[in-house]
Amino acid sequence: MDLIDLFIGSEGTLGIVTEIEVALIPAMKETFDLVAFFPTEEKAVDFVLESKQAEDRAVNFYEFFDENTLRMLSRSYPLIPTLSKAAIYIEQEIVAENDKDYIDYWAGLLEKYGASLDDCWLSADEKQRSELLKFRHAIPEHINEMFKQYHQVKLATDIAVPNDKFKEMFNYYDSELATRDSRLFYIKFGHIGDNHLHVNLIAKKEQDLPLAKELILKFVRKAVSFGGTVSAEHGIGKIKHDYLREMYGLAGIEEMMKVKKVFDPSFVLGRNNILPA
Repeated sequence: MDLIDLFIGSEGTLGIVTEIEVALIPAMKETFDLVAFFPTEEKAVDFVLESKQAEDRAVNFYEFFDENTLRMLSRSYPLIPTLSKAAIYIEQEIVAENDKDYIDYWAGLLEKYGASLDDCWLSADEKQRSELLKFRHAIPEHINEMFKQYHQVKLATDIAVPNDKFKEMFNYYDSELATRDSRLFYIKFGHIGDNHLHVNLIAKKEQDLPLAKELILKFVRKAVSFGGTVSAEHGIGKIKHDYLREMYGLAGIEEMMKVKKVFDPSFVLGRNNILPA
């Protein structure tokens, strides 16, 4: 591992950054932003998996919204189609390779998977793009309100898996969640372009909280068996030690401890982050 990657991934346990040099990259001149609504979650997933195979599309991100996410957001966004079961948000940079055909491309692919460009939310200017971005980022606020409503702690996955395992992982989520639907509220959303969904769980009753925790651990183990990661975005921190142990085993954790002792022999940096205090 390069030294820079070792430190970036250390969550403050190996050292303190005192100086950072940054560089600017050119801003995007124009983007095409689209929220598409699908009749099933499976069609939305397959739509993304096929479009990711087109290397010249210059798509910056894909975001996934499952049916429960859409129903939750519909309180603030009543124009969400009532019959839609999933949505995909796409941001594509308009470049020379795609500026002549991107509308036709997306229209054709949407039709193939049961959606229509006519029913999509599009951005024709920066103001509309800003509104779509607000929609994209509205999920955490809404789900946090639900956690408060049920007086529960937040339980969520931060799992990503290899591209060829994503569909299987997605189906595993659905099969496990379906049998517990009456006891847990859940939403699946997030960065599907990186094979990285967040599954948030809320126990409807206090006695179902252990069930939610058990289910998260099952998801972690399945992802690890696929060669995935338990922390694609938000780190291990102080509450996901068990997940890291599932990924690397006790021997792997001991190796991390040895590395930490080299940089921080007194164990004073980032106490209880990644490694138990």
